[in-house]
Formats: sequence, C-alpha cells, structure tokens
Amino acid sequence: MKTYLVIDGYNVIHAKPGIESETPGFLEREREELIARCANYAALREYETTLVFDAWVRDEPLTVEQISGITVVYTNKDQTADTYIERFLYQLPKLNRKMAVTSDGAVQKMALMTGAERVTSLEFLDRLERAEKKNAQAKTDNDTGVNPVGEYLEDHQKETIEAIRRGEKPDPEQLRLAKEQIRQEKREAAAAKKQAAKSVPVTIEIPEDKTPKSKSALKREKTKKRKGGKRPNRGSGAVKKDNKKN
Repeated sequence: MKTYLVIDGYNVIHAKPGIESETPGFLEREREELIARCANYAALREYETTLVFDAWVRDEPLTVEQISGITVVYTNKDQTADTYIERFLYQLPKLNRKMAVTSDGAVQKMALMTGAERVTSLEFLDRLERAEKKNAQAKTDNDTGVNPVGEYLEDHQKETIEAIRRGEKPDPEQLRLAKEQIRQEKREAAAAKKQAAKSVPVTIEIPEDKTPKSKSALKREKTKKRKGGKRPNRGSGAVKKDNKKN
C-alpha cells in the first residue's frame, strides 16, 4: 500500500523557528532547501510526495515539476495551496495512506474528512530533523564498518541505490534485484541474531512450593516432629497386648 504525502510548502517554511523573512532572496533559498530535504525524506520513507507552493509570489500559470523524485507544484496565481491540497486529497485512492502537512486549521479539518492524517508544520520539521540525524548516523556507521551491508552488494545494485538517492528512475529489474538483496541481508542478520540467542544457556530457577497445606497435613507433620520423625511400631504394641491377655 502506497503512502501519499502532500505538503503546504510556505506553511512549513514560515513555521521554522528563527526564520528571517526580511532578508533578500530568502524565499528562494528556503524553497530550494525544503525541496531537497523533502526529497531525501521521501526517499528514506518511500513516500509519494507532493510539495505545494502558493502562487502569490509569482505571476505564472500552474506548474508541476519532478525534482529529485518528488512532485513540486506551483499553483495558479488565483489558487491557494489549501484549495489545491483539498482537491488533491479527494482524488487520491481511498485505500492508500494519506498525510497532509499544514498548520492551517481549515485544511486539517478537510484532510480529516478525506481520511488523511494531519501533521502540523512544526511536527513535520521535527520529523525531517530526526530522519536526517538518523541517516547521518547510519552513514557514519557504514564508513566506520559498523554497517557493512554495502560490501555484499553487486556493482549494479550499488548503482541502482545511488540512482534512487539522486531521484532517478532505475531499471525495474535492477531495482527488484537490489531490493531482494537488501531483504536477504536483513533475513540473514535476523537469523544470525536468533541463532545466537538460542545458544545462550538459560538457567531456570524452580520456586519453592508455597502451596498452603491442609489442617490435617499440618497436624500429621506436627505429630511426626513430636515423635522424632518415627512412626509407632504397631507390631510391638500388638505383641504386648497379646502378652497381657495371656
């Protein structure tokens, strides 16, 4: 099942803490940065991502571009990102997961009516940051040999993964082989971990039986302790009784 992610671009940009909106050319810089960050995030999560910008800063018709694997939309001059996102969500397949990123209350309510998940702009910025930190750590581990999965990939599989990272569309067969190789590596790692867990000896302590004893059982134990743990010799008692009769 696909996951569709649609983002109100300027809503996210203006939600950034410490944004300096008065500096010359800040919107161009922020747009380029957000496009790059969203493209990396979409590649990591495998989301079908659409980034929407209002047209109030440009006097041009609707523009739809494919940049680094995501769809970047610049709406018509008289169309807001809100109206575009609303129509976009209604057109998506109902059985797929949908997420709408905006802090606009009206758009969030509309997104809920279409069955989409609502994500505020601040929450989305936090998700971007956490994903970027995790990806940077994974690259560091790979460079230091902590995660040597890449050593087992064939050259064409490495090229396929690199093409995906650049936002290009690789050959379908190469993509299938690369994904299968990665799944195989994960299965082998999970099997090795499971086998290692089985080889560790486990010591099981049997708890002392603390089941309450009946009154008759306690009485027998008390009698046994009083007589030194010995049962009376019924045979000798019977002999004495016979002697008295004689």
